[in-house]
Amino acid sequence: MRDAALDAFGAVHVVHNNAGVVASGLVGEISLDLWKWVLDVDLWSVIHGVRTFAPLLTAQGEGHIVNTASTAGLQGAVADAFRSRAGATLANDGLDPAEVAQMVLDGIVQNRFWIITHPAWHGIMADRVAAMGDGVLHHGFGG
Repeated sequence: MRDAALDAFGAVHVVHNNAGVVASGLVGEISLDLWKWVLDVDLWSVIHGVRTFAPLLTAQGEGHIVNTASTAGLQGAVADAFRSRAGATLANDGLDPAEVAQMVLDGIVQNRFWIITHPAWHGIMADRVAAMGDGVLHHGFGG
């Protein structure tokens, strides 16, 4: 893909690693095969994308890598309640892809490290970080 992009466009300016899957359940109950699948897709695909394109962007002297993650990436083992409502949440709260694309473009232009598409998550993440500082498990939305 790297070589095809260079052949077609002469340079690469934005790389977007956008692949992800989720396994829900208690950590000790998720099979090793399922853990391997999740890590292969969610982690190793990003690692391969970054390793493939980062040297090129560095050599060019410019470019951006965008790695997409779902809110599941901001949670511990996904609880049964999340699993049962995930489809409805996506259907009701999912954003139009064009809107997300504009958020990503704005984030690139503003050189922002984090692009959170749902502002309601800011408070949830702040509560989780505060709970980490206190050494306790946050029991709000998502576990």
